[in-house]
Parts: sequence; structure tokens; C-alpha cells
Amino acid sequence: MVDTRRFNLCRALRAADFSLEDCRELLTDPFGPESRALLHRQAEAMRRREVLARLTARQLERMEQDYAELGQRMDRMEILTLPAVWMLTVARCETPVADRALEEEKQQWLECLPLVRWVSRIPRSTMEQFGQGRVAYSSGLMIQAEDAEALGFVPSERVQLLPGGRLLSTVWRQTGRGPFDWDSLRRPLAWMRDQGIQTYGDGFSTILASRVNQKGEIENYHYLGIWLGP
Repeated sequence: MVDTRRFNLCRALRAADFSLEDCRELLTDPFGPESRALLHRQAEAMRRREVLARLTARQLERMEQDYAELGQRMDRMEILTLPAVWMLTVARCETPVADRALEEEKQQWLECLPLVRWVSRIPRSTMEQFGQGRVAYSSGLMIQAEDAEALGFVPSERVQLLPGGRLLSTVWRQTGRGPFDWDSLRRPLAWMRDQGIQTYGDGFSTILASRVNQKGEIENYHYLGIWLGP
């Protein structure tokens, strides 16, 4: 005969996202240290999930605004204020960095998409060599520092903390799936030259939107920012 009380308790635990193995432990020795640790760990996970849901809702509202303004922002130069961010570099150009600890950390970050963004980082040294060879860049994950702290992230030695400051911002369109080319940097670098801006840092690019146009081509819309200093 099925003990309906134990069955209903198990259903309640499963509703709190405990695994079947966890439920077995909680129904076998509910007063032991392992059960208390399971309950504590799951409560922490649920609290983090609540924070992630709240921050994700805010991120989706920003995406809604980005999509509404995308046409107006194409190739327009703006100077915005960038908050402090954390970045985890995982690849050089398109070649992944071979490191088991890095891979584990990357997977932990990816659990917090879309707050975590895929970002390409273009060093100033590359931009200073405009038109010479291929565009060298690194790829990684980025998250605002305040969001990372709210989610309880602990930065490892692989995480770079980038201070906030002024950022030259624009949106550019790329057709096809090729790597970065110099056309993506032509307008912002020319604008900075015309404005007499000689002091700047690295550039950062992330995808905002993608669609298939009337010709059947993939069009990706990227955000590009070049750090101008505090």
C-alpha cells in the first residue's frame, strides 16, 4: 500500500526542485546533517533564482527599448556611462582557451544568461593598427558588477574587473557569419579622430538582435563600445 503522506511530501519536495536522490535522503533521515545541508543549499538556490528572475525582467525591459530604438541608433555615435563590469575571457579570436577550471567557471556563468552576455573584446593595440591584417580580439562573458554581487558571484583570478566610465557607443550591422572586419571599426575610429579623441581603451562588442532579411541573408545587429576613460 502506498503511504500517501510520504507520497505527498515527496511531491512537495519535487516542486521545490529537489532531485529524486535528494528526496530519498530527506525521507530516509530527515533529521540528519545531510538533510539539513540539502535544505539549506536548496533555499539558497531558490533565493538566487528569485534575484536572477528579477534582474532578468529588468534586462528584458532594456532589450525591448533597444529593439524599439535600433533603427535610430544605427551608426550614430553616443557617449554613454558604462557601469563597472566583470569579464571572463574564454577564447582568443575563435579558439577556446584550454583550461578545465575555466570551463567549469564558464558553465557557472552561463547559468545566469541573459544577464551574462557574450562579448568580444578588441584591444586598443589592434585598433591602432587599423586596416593591417585581421582584427585580433578575445571572446568571453561579461556581467555588470552589481548584478554579479547580487547573485553571489565570487570572482576568481581568471575574472577581470573593469571599472565604469565613459563609453563611445554605436550599433552596427553585419551580414553573414564571418569574423570581425575593419568595417565594424571604421566609423567610430573616424569619429574619434574628427573629435580629437586620442586617449581611449579597448572596444567591446555584443550582439543585440538578429534577423533574416528579404534576400534570405542573416543580419546581425551588434552593439560596439569603446572605453574613453573615467
